[in-house]
Amino acid sequence: MSVRTTIDIDETALGVLRDLATVEKRTIGKVASDLILEAVRNRRAKVPMVRNGIPLLERRTDVVITNELIDRIREQEGV
Repeated sequence: MSVRTTIDIDETALGVLRDLATVEKRTIGKVASDLILEAVRNRRAKVPMVRNGIPLLERRTDVVITNELIDRIREQEGV
């Protein structure tokens, strides 16, 4: 889902976005969104997320944590 908004962007950055959008045949908004999301992911990878002084694990969307999964891991680990 995309949302229309207005932001102030440095002229040089806007020029880069325009150039990339032209080369990739995509909209400036799509290019900007993808670059922002990529930058946030890279920053999170470098800076550990902490909540209440406890480092958080990276969120994974390919694994659903269930009681059955936890039980299976406990059995495998002998816990």
